[in-house]
Amino acid sequence: MQKPPKQPGDAIFKQKGAFHRVRVAQGTWFWMNHIASHGDTGAHDHAYLELAFVLKGQAMHLTVRGSKMIRPGSVFIIPPGAWHGYAKCRNLEIYNCMLSPQLLQHELAWTEQDPEMRELLPPARAYNPDLIELKIRPRDLPELRKTLEALHSAYESSDGLRVEVLGRLFLLLNLLAKSGQHIRSSPERPLDVHPSVRRALQLFEQDMAQTWTLGQLAAELHVNPSYLVRLFHANTGFAPMKYLANRRAELAATLLLSERIPVGEVGRRVGWAEPKQFARSFRQYYGVNAREYRRRMQRQLGDKLAKYRAEAFYSEVLAEGNSWLAAQASLSASIRQSKD
Repeated sequence: MQKPPKQPGDAIFKQKGAFHRVRVAQGTWFWMNHIASHGDTGAHDHAYLELAFVLKGQAMHLTVRGSKMIRPGSVFIIPPGAWHGYAKCRNLEIYNCMLSPQLLQHELAWTEQDPEMRELLPPARAYNPDLIELKIRPRDLPELRKTLEALHSAYESSDGLRVEVLGRLFLLLNLLAKSGQHIRSSPERPLDVHPSVRRALQLFEQDMAQTWTLGQLAAELHVNPSYLVRLFHANTGFAPMKYLANRRAELAATLLLSERIPVGEVGRRVGWAEPKQFARSFRQYYGVNAREYRRRMQRQLGDKLAKYRAEAFYSEVLAEGNSWLAAQASLSASIRQSKD
């Protein structure tokens, strides 16, 4: 089965507040690019699972938790909705791969049953998986480069077969499983989420501002509160209210940077209408209060990145309905610092 010929298309790179949202056309099952000299890039998120491979140079990697220097061998597995960016890039070479939900649920569905693969690729049914950071051993970097080059070549080939791209992707995942050393990942989770826990997670995500107590949640789910706590620990690694507090803190952090609204309004939107409760809960998760977090992160996302422009990042585009990237385009965007 051959992939369709490449045709012109429209780039989808939409700015939202203090960071950007990367979009590719509906129907895309896999996307890849290679940036030999990566420039500083504004914070962005996307609807796909992203694999980012650093092969050369260094940069400051920005996430909702702060910044960290990255160097050759750094690999990031970034779930949908999680934002990140790059600053202070110096000779930075990166390969990016985006895996669609369709790809994860079909051709890669077997990874949910494979213990090693499941450590790399969060299950398609997972809720808000954490960013995973791997470190490739220096002696394995040449093999990583060779594997990425082969995958990219198959992907770019006008007569390449989908099965060839999948085969090269499997070899890449195998290399990550063998050589990648975990730096940070989510707690171990079972393959199948219990129906009561799944429903609770849905309730949380539908309206984060909803006031919940353990008793109210248990009554809604028709289960015993202590049993619900045990279920949550087994399925997420946290008690229900702790899980909800963590999600609220993460959503608040994103709103602080993506929306030009007062800190108090951020708290109300995530379910912490009382300022003291918001301040205490946010500090427990991030170590600083919301106002200080916004100030520090804006300094990194604004003052540093405003000096640069993101060029040719996610610059390939798709024709509508085409499951393969169609042509190359050039994009540039600047970061605007927001204030309280």
